[in-house]
Amino acid sequence: MKLPPLFSQRLEQAIRSERLQGVQRGIQLGRQKGYLEMQESLLVFRFRELDSQLEIVLEEIMELPKEHFTRLILQLSNLSREELLARFGG
Repeated sequence: MKLPPLFSQRLEQAIRSERLQGVQRGIQLGRQKGYLEMQESLLVFRFRELDSQLEIVLEEIMELPKEHFTRLILQLSNLSREELLARFGG
């Protein structure tokens, strides 16, 4: 059965659009994973381990806007574990 040309065009456009959205979602998830791994690595480097308290801090850090995250990273080497936990309500 042959589909009408207009329907066939719209179907192809919808499929392309859906694929593009899937690729974009994949890219976004990849960026988020990389961002999470970088933050986790920084905390482990600074505090030698990532325990349950620091995991909670990490989740909160993930919610920070980029400019706040950047400021935190610049301050991280001067923050004690207690100061970091206090900053994030731990």
